[in-house]
Amino acid sequence: MSTETFIGSAKAAEMLNVSLRTVQLWVEKGVLRAWKTPGGHRRIALKDIEAQLRQRSIQVGQQGDQLKVLIVEDTPAQRKLYQKYFEVWKLPVELCMASDGFQGLIKIGERIPDLLITDLMMPGMDGVQMIDSIKNSPNFQQLEILVVTAMDRDSREVRKLQDMGLQIIFKPIPFDEIKVLIEKRIAGQKGAPLDFRQEVF
Repeated sequence: MSTETFIGSAKAAEMLNVSLRTVQLWVEKGVLRAWKTPGGHRRIALKDIEAQLRQRSIQVGQQGDQLKVLIVEDTPAQRKLYQKYFEVWKLPVELCMASDGFQGLIKIGERIPDLLITDLMMPGMDGVQMIDSIKNSPNFQQLEILVVTAMDRDSREVRKLQDMGLQIIFKPIPFDEIKVLIEKRIAGQKGAPLDFRQEVF
């Protein structure tokens, strides 16, 4: 019988400083190995958790003071456009991409970004569902979220996010203004109000 050590989901979430839901997503995605007891409780390999913690330590050492930006966008062409602009800007940014809300939550669980830029209409888990999950986690309360959408300004989803106090801009994406936002964050002005030429709701 294997002598490998396994721990419960709650303990794993505590060690990794992520929500219990994030741990569950990692298990479902195969990021963490786990098995279920006869009572239905997950047991997660301690080695996998320790490997995640070591990887985080390495990333922090490599990235230094770079601003961490996560973009969640399902359209490949749109992701390439984001990538192109960030490369042209040559700013000290660690850019990460996810193709839907589910992948976005996994990326956030691996390492909390300074800024999340997300679309709303996506297959699988959409942007609203992802944001709801983030907002329900105490670990992510300080995460700044910028919503970029082609949805109607009066849509139920947009109004809901507006009521949550989120920053919302409408496509076509004003990349020049996003650059200004990124530059402000790099300059240490995190939390400064946005000043988009488009109307912000």
